[in-house]
Amino acid sequence: MRMSISKTISGLKEKFTEFIKQHMRSLISCAVFVLMTTLLIVIYIISRQYPHFVYKYYTTGVFKIITFIPKAIARIWPFSFAEFFFVLFLIFFFTYTIIVIGKTIKALILRRYRPLHRFARYCTFILKTICVLLSTFILFGGFNYNSLPLSEVAGYEIKATDTELLAALCRLLEDKAAENYIDATEVPLFDLLDEAENAYANARENYEFLNNYTDFLSPPKPAVLSTGMCYLQLSGIYPIVYTESIVNYKAPRATLPHTICHELAHQMGFAREDEANYIAFIACVSSNRKEFVYSGYYAAFVYSMNALYQYDNDRWLAVYEQTDPRIIDHMRQANEFWDSYTTPNDILGNISESVNDAYLNSNNVSDGVHSYGRIVDLLIAELLQDYS
Repeated sequence: MRMSISKTISGLKEKFTEFIKQHMRSLISCAVFVLMTTLLIVIYIISRQYPHFVYKYYTTGVFKIITFIPKAIARIWPFSFAEFFFVLFLIFFFTYTIIVIGKTIKALILRRYRPLHRFARYCTFILKTICVLLSTFILFGGFNYNSLPLSEVAGYEIKATDTELLAALCRLLEDKAAENYIDATEVPLFDLLDEAENAYANARENYEFLNNYTDFLSPPKPAVLSTGMCYLQLSGIYPIVYTESIVNYKAPRATLPHTICHELAHQMGFAREDEANYIAFIACVSSNRKEFVYSGYYAAFVYSMNALYQYDNDRWLAVYEQTDPRIIDHMRQANEFWDSYTTPNDILGNISESVNDAYLNSNNVSDGVHSYGRIVDLLIAELLQDYS
């Protein structure tokens, strides 16, 4: 009995030794991947303490250089490379996973352990893929989350304000939206996509601090998977691992120009959502096209009204009752549109929001998805600066 156990242990040792020898190169390369990624993550975390350094040497320096080639490639084709690679990767990943699991189960049933080497290679592939994605994310834009706040770059003073000032901001934005009202339903999609870069060119003339950021952008791309984005309650995405702005072309046209400019703001180096919303606003209102001007004021009005509703229902109602009926109609249409893509118990929407919230929190955006509403702080800061 003891001899049998001894032989079994000896046999397992031999197989383990053989396994290590056969996969030594793969294990070493995997260890290097993990070590380099861990080092990069540590640097990323430390960089949170040095926003001035990140802004000076990364956001307005390294970021411009390393994103140039991906953006240049993205300009070649009018549709999204990122979507294509994402779908291709999913097909490969699930096919590879099914094959590996099937062969591993078969090997275990037949007690043939050599095919288990395939499973080991699969595990190292997964680990290396995760390392590559994390490293690419950090290098190609992740550091921008640790850059200087936009308020400091633009010279705005962010301070607590009362709801009376917030209500005044809402009325001002409503007046501007009503003044520039236009129904963009029939405007060709690519006309809107093409105008975004012109809007930013105008914005740079009006807001000098924008000239510190990269002006080389790849055109925004309409998402082939827009229907799926609707169910996930997404109007646009910016996959940092491939610097490309993707918009849901099915989203309501009243907000689409603002969404386009929002995703382009990420390309420029504005990683935080509240800042990207504000940058999109100033780009829209700087445009020569009324569709963009209206969209900018409309989006800012909606964000400001949401904030006012949260803190002062009475003032919110007073502003709402005086709002142009055409603007209210656009708000109603937007709600109906997104509601039409709500799944039972809004499962997909909740999952999407939870993932986005976790993503934002992991990148030092403490308010999570609620940071989308902090555009209001920047709008008020600009308003106070203009009238001071």
